[in-house]
Amino acid sequence: MRLNKLIGLVTALVFTGLIILIAYNNLGGEKPTESQINESLNKSISWLVQNKTAINKENNAMLWWMMEQAWQETHNGDLKNLLEDYREKHYQNYFSSPWSYLIYGYKDRINATQVMAAGMPDYNVFFIYSYSCNADLAEEPIVRQQQELGFCFTKHPISPACITHQMMAFRFMQRTGCRKNPAEISDKIASLASLVKYQLFFDFRVVDVYLQRVLMLLDTGNQQRINPRWVERVLHNQNEDGGWSGFQPILKLGDNRYLGFTTKGISVTAPQSSFHATIQGVWLMALLKNKPL
Repeated sequence: MRLNKLIGLVTALVFTGLIILIAYNNLGGEKPTESQINESLNKSISWLVQNKTAINKENNAMLWWMMEQAWQETHNGDLKNLLEDYREKHYQNYFSSPWSYLIYGYKDRINATQVMAAGMPDYNVFFIYSYSCNADLAEEPIVRQQQELGFCFTKHPISPACITHQMMAFRFMQRTGCRKNPAEISDKIASLASLVKYQLFFDFRVVDVYLQRVLMLLDTGNQQRINPRWVERVLHNQNEDGGWSGFQPILKLGDNRYLGFTTKGISVTAPQSSFHATIQGVWLMALLKNKPL
């Protein structure tokens, strides 16, 4: 009997805690001011500049493509210099790469056999197809499957970024004109945006996927679905050095170690800004600068 009472008490406490965290994630909050967005954007770009040597070694083409999108929104000189330096130093890395489109705009470097043999995550294969519309990749089952709205629930039910990755791929189709039925793509994006809104409502962890969800709602023209509180939390969780990280500290344990949330759960570590999270924050702030809520 005592054990049952203890289990009931713990369950009630956990449930109450979740309700409080969800409420904290959604209630209150005001639309960010222009000065808040500008300050956040400038701080985050400064982080990129200060960490130029380190990020130049990160050959994740999607992140550099996001920087290009941020530059297109802001025409910021520091972003332009970072992009030009990276392109100059890494041309050989992308000369025959299927990712060369994201850095140099080349679509003719894609060999479907090599892409499928590379062991890439599903979403990377879908990205490459979506901006190239490669006829051979179009026949691959994994590419066909990812064009279905139920893909994430059946194939990657616990992946926090699966739905936003789908949205990114569909946006590439819109940008490059892949597929002959743009209305169908728009409808799929709208359906996924509804799911992302629910993810943001219930998932209170302000880690990189949180930024990615807000970012994709804005990039796809679904800013009406964005709760200003979510942007407020993104701003609040920007690190003092100007970057963002994949870790949200909640309790200090000493010696700069914290108990906090990660994309996959809970961890004990020191907060550290990352290129992956920060560049999404940069692009988000660049979009908010031109597309305020």
